[in-house]
Amino acid sequence: AGIAAPDQYIYKVMHSSSQKQLPYVLLENEGVLGRWNRSQRAVHNYLEYGVFLVGNVLLAGFVFPFPCFVLSLVIFLARLSSAVGYARVPMWRILGFIISLYAMNVIEVMVFVAGLLSLLR
Repeated sequence: AGIAAPDQYIYKVMHSSSQKQLPYVLLENEGVLGRWNRSQRAVHNYLEYGVFLVGNVLLAGFVFPFPCFVLSLVIFLARLSSAVGYARVPMWRILGFIISLYAMNVIEVMVFVAGLLSLLR
């Protein structure tokens, strides 16, 4: 798309000829620039959850190593599917996103169970 690294998103002024107020500034959502914006948003969606995911995987992995490994693979593949789908058609991200959230919640429950087990010993 020919976009420099610091330019995270491309915006577009939206207005109509009958509009008397200032126009809205929205993300460009069509064409190559729209695909770029959706790709950037997919990366940011991943980073928003990444820190918590790494922490939870480290905590749960000590007690439940194999299930945590399998769930981590599921999350990776689901997030990859979500990001690729989001870049192409925004609605295609939903299934991968839901699967990854479900797997991340299972890992969070594993952390809770591990903490509870440590308290009961």
